[in-house]
Amino acid sequence: MPHSDPGLTHGPATGSERKGVTLVAIPHAGGWGTFFSPLADHLPADVRLLEVDLSGHGRRRHEPLLGSIEAMARDLLRLLRPQLLRPYALLGHSMGALVAYQLLRGIMAQHLPLPRRIFVSSCPAPNRNRLSAAVALLPAEEFWQRVAHFDGLPPRLFDHPRLMALFEPIFRADFRAVASYRPCVPAELPPIPIRVLYGREDPIAPEALAAWQAWTSQPVTLHPFPGGHFYLTEQLSQVATLLTAQCRACGQNRDGEGNACGGQGATPMGKPAADVR
Repeated sequence: MPHSDPGLTHGPATGSERKGVTLVAIPHAGGWGTFFSPLADHLPADVRLLEVDLSGHGRRRHEPLLGSIEAMARDLLRLLRPQLLRPYALLGHSMGALVAYQLLRGIMAQHLPLPRRIFVSSCPAPNRNRLSAAVALLPAEEFWQRVAHFDGLPPRLFDHPRLMALFEPIFRADFRAVASYRPCVPAELPPIPIRVLYGREDPIAPEALAAWQAWTSQPVTLHPFPGGHFYLTEQLSQVATLLTAQCRACGQNRDGEGNACGGQGATPMGKPAADVR
């Protein structure tokens, strides 16, 4: 029977955690939700991590791979709907950032409660996506060289041809999905602040990150960290501090319900180009 639960790291919220924030974390191309597991140890009790596995990945590896960012977002909206009734934020790393933004569009279209924040990590704005569909068609050796360029794979993977054969169709499907994602800027911009997290050594151009401003009616701030495309694995404490502060920045009523940041009255916060060192 297909696995249909996106997975909770710490189980259902109880007690004071019910008044906290659920941080929905969506992984990168080829990744599993457990990519975010080390982050949980650095988050306080009132920020509850919800690790998401995309269809065909991780704990949902027996389900079909989905061929587009739009399909991934629709699938997650179906799975996550019960989690959206309490305050939450979205976090997506690399491809997961595109899925998170498309998920937000689906949430808006269905008039569901909006997130407090959306955190996009190591990902250019959708209109600055330069990944070519031809990458997914490369011969195996060249394809893996391109994947290794992102410097996020354990070196031991390349010593196990069977594992590479297992993961190759997953990476190819995800790369095709990213390459084909060319959305138009929505007529109704999300009233949600976007926080862009990235590694200073990542080759993504800063202007491609700043271009997220076109995709929200609220301020975008850039938060650089030491490291490359997968800076997050080495900067867990600093990243957790930022995520916690941002998740707590917008108020909620005393019952833990509602979302004071999601509406049209959200207040612009801070100046662009905030730096976390």
